Amino acid sequence: MNLHPKTEKLLVKIGSDLKTWRIAQGLTASRVADRAGITRKTLRDIENQPGTVRFENLLAVLAVLGLDEATAAAIDPTQSIRGQTLLTAAARKEL
Repeated sequence: MNLHPKTEKLLVKIGSDLKTWRIAQGLTASRVADRAGITRKTLRDIENQPGTVRFENLLAVLAVLGLDEATAAAIDPTQSIRGQTLLTAAARKEL
């Protein structure tokens, strides 16, 4: 897959950050994989090559690490000023 360099860099950071969260919580790769219902290889891919994994597997790992709700809130447009501004502007255009 040919990704934009910024996207590639962000994916690497996300994978690394997830590994850091796992280690900080004292969780082994095997335990996280088991709890997420995925293989250790899939978890290794999420931590090292997140651009190659299925979205639902990433979400399962986020849930195990207790990051799923924070992630959902971070991308919810109603939870940020920018998102609220865009939603308001879009609603005004519909009137």
